[in-house]
This record gives sequence, C-alpha cells and structure tokens, in this order.
Amino acid sequence: MQRIEKSGYHHSNLLTFSMLSTLEDILGANGLVTLLRYANLDELVNYMPPKNLDDGVDFADMSSVFQAVEEIYGVRGGHALLTRCGRKTFEAYRENFAPLMTFLTLELKLVPQEKKVKHGIDFTLKLLTRTGIQH
Repeated sequence: MQRIEKSGYHHSNLLTFSMLSTLEDILGANGLVTLLRYANLDELVNYMPPKNLDDGVDFADMSSVFQAVEEIYGVRGGHALLTRCGRKTFEAYRENFAPLMTFLTLELKLVPQEKKVKHGIDFTLKLLTRTGIQH
C-alpha cells in the first residue's frame, strides 16, 4: 500500500490511543502490527500514545490505517471494525469532557434521528477544533 503524504495536522493523542487500543483489542497485538506494517507505518508498531489532548499522529497516518483496514477486511468488515473504534473513541472523549458530553447526550435524546447526526457532527467539529491545531 502506498503511504499518504503527511498533512501537518494531527489527531489528539486521546483519539489515537482509543483507535489503536481498540484495533489491538479486536485484532490482537500481532494483528495490529500486521495492519500497521501493511499501511507502511512501522513507526507506530509498539507505540501507544498517552491519553491526553496533545497533538498525536498525523491525519495522513490515521487515514492510512483506515485505508488498510478497508483493504484487508473489505468495505463491510472494515466499516464494522472502524464503527466499533469510533464508539470507543466517543466514550474516551465522554470521560474527558463529562459535563459537555452529558449536555450533548441529554440534548440528543430530545431531537429526531436526522438532527442527531447533524448535532453530533457539529459538536465533533467544535470539540476537535478546540483540542488541536486543526480548524
């Protein structure tokens, strides 16, 4: 697989930790190593970032991980795997931003499904903009 060029923008360490630890839980340690090597990300083998909001892995590197998951497991299998990772990441952010996330959870219970998606995406954009250098 060809490596994606670095973007200069970074996911938070918390997001990177959540994604990599979930992939490791599902695939096992050897499975994660194989996935990272397939994605040409040898520097992430045996790397587990701290659980903080500092800049972590470049967007391009995480995109390479996502692409590798889809290439190895197919669209349907990759989607299921990455959905599980997304849910765990949401839980990690919920733990770190408890008051804000409690408000969002209560608010989402009161709106129809179509609006839940829009509110969720808007909230995620605001959260990621506040916790990193990306806008």
